Amino acid sequence: MENKNLKFFLIIILLLLNTGLLNAKTFTIAHHKDYHPFAFVDKNGESQGFLIDYWRLWAKKANVDIVLLPADLSHGIEKIINLKADIISGLFYNLISPKF
Repeated sequence: MENKNLKFFLIIILLLLNTGLLNAKTFTIAHHKDYHPFAFVDKNGESQGFLIDYWRLWAKKANVDIVLLPADLSHGIEKIINLKADIISGLFYNLISPKF
């Protein structure tokens, strides 16, 4: 299991190096627009939530700028595919597969 995770991690790093994402000074982050309390848009149109706070803190510590793009999951993935976003916040890995 650990070997599989290491391979996955190395592939991600290679992809990031190839796209220049690791050298970027501004990251565009797509996030859920209605995933309370983790990520949502408040009544003023501002991105809020635990995950948003995390990304803001990370940006401050990493000395980079972030642009937050609220969207539903399918539009967030579409933004990645169309190179409108660099990261999707709030995707989680689960060992238990859902039964459809």
